Amino acid sequence: MTEVFADPRWDSRWTEPPAPPPPRPPRWRPARPRATGRELLLVVVVGVVVDSMLHSRLAGLAGAGAVGAAAVALVVSGRVRSHAAAAMAALAVPVGAILAVRSAWWVVLPVAAAASTLLAASASFGSGGRLASQDAWSLIRRAGRVLGSGIDATAFLVRGGVAAAPSAPGRRRAVPVLRGALVAGPILLVLGALLASADPVFASYLRLPFDVDELGGHLAGIALGALAMAALIREAARPPLEDAAAHPGRVGVTEALVLLGGLVALYGLFALAQVQVAFGGADVVRRAGHLTRAEYARQGFFQLVAVSAITLGVLLAVRALVRPGTRRQALAFTAVGEAAVALTLVIVAVALVRLRLYDDAYGLTALRFAVIATTVWIGAVFVLVGAALLRPVWHRNWLLPAIVASALLGTVLTAAADPEAVIARHNLEVPTAEGTIDAAYLASLSDDAVPDVVARLDRLSPWSRQVLTDALCRRRTLEGRGPAGWNGAAAEAEAALAPICPT
Repeated sequence: MTEVFADPRWDSRWTEPPAPPPPRPPRWRPARPRATGRELLLVVVVGVVVDSMLHSRLAGLAGAGAVGAAAVALVVSGRVRSHAAAAMAALAVPVGAILAVRSAWWVVLPVAAAASTLLAASASFGSGGRLASQDAWSLIRRAGRVLGSGIDATAFLVRGGVAAAPSAPGRRRAVPVLRGALVAGPILLVLGALLASADPVFASYLRLPFDVDELGGHLAGIALGALAMAALIREAARPPLEDAAAHPGRVGVTEALVLLGGLVALYGLFALAQVQVAFGGADVVRRAGHLTRAEYARQGFFQLVAVSAITLGVLLAVRALVRPGTRRQALAFTAVGEAAVALTLVIVAVALVRLRLYDDAYGLTALRFAVIATTVWIGAVFVLVGAALLRPVWHRNWLLPAIVASALLGTVLTAAADPEAVIARHNLEVPTAEGTIDAAYLASLSDDAVPDVVARLDRLSPWSRQVLTDALCRRRTLEGRGPAGWNGAAAEAEAALAPICPT
């Protein structure tokens, strides 16, 4: 009798069969946020408003409405959970409203940039973050993340659309309908084209009430606005961005003192020269530069503005990179830094005086007004830097946000001052050194200046008055704008021109 031995690996009398390997745990992936149904509706509404702006004018109701709609949609989406971020979104609404009352492009574009900056900041700080603890690196990181949200905006909307799609039974019922439409569509197009060519009355039924190219432009505008709004909501949906830690610094206090001491010595000599001119008069200027005092006063203002801007960059860089030292070194750094700020403010004041003298001699222009406004802002920033230097050098958290806020505030105040109206009044009320008025330049100003120009036409010679009146009457400020393109400055210009222009 032959005995058969079973394999002990498989014979249950000897051992248990080997257990299967445990299943590999699924790889964890963070859930990527997607647009909700409400957010999909909001981005479409904002896209329609942005398309209306693109097909009318930025400086109009549509431009102001686009900013307001984006701010409201950002808050209504529920993604903004920080009070500071909600406040920035709310602040963007009155800033954007300036677009409906100003017309000059060099005023409108900075206002639009300021409103966009407030919306982007509201989205970036929507999930948290301290405004007062931002340095340059933190702001760069936030700006880069906003750009990344713009790149991911399409996927954000697609994920939301897929989630909002019908359930599986609904999709199964929709698939046959879609297949039938794909088959019937080409056949119906061919047959319809043949019937339209055979009967003009039937062809009139198939004529579209709009231009196909125009429809494509509107669809592109809506898509652009929807993607921009989706980028803001996507950024607000991100987790909070940790603020960068304080940089230990790479420049010693001694090196910083050498650099700032050189600035103080150089600017001290410049201040001494201004004192010498003030007390020595024209003889000092004639001996030094062979110029009259008027010629001396009217030159060099652009160079002085450039010096102020470069010094501002140097002070900000030194303060950001200096290493904390001893208490005595910190006091020395503060003293020398304050001296550099004070002497640079002297340069800013000299630049403003020379700008004023230049304007009195040759008249005020948009470029000169912009330079004056920029110079005043640089002086305000130096005041902020001086206040920041009073603290120890390693405390530098609020300065950069304050500079950005001052730039936004300066943009709004400049637009609120109606600069082109100021330019028109200045050139018509304050005669230049030559006693002439540039009527051609006045005619080239935007609608913002028209009411003030019309009100002061009697100050011109008969020939200049006629030339300027003809140029102004050739304007048709409200033609072709439509309701979305209505602008307050254009309406005021139209009302001012009505009495002097033939119908």
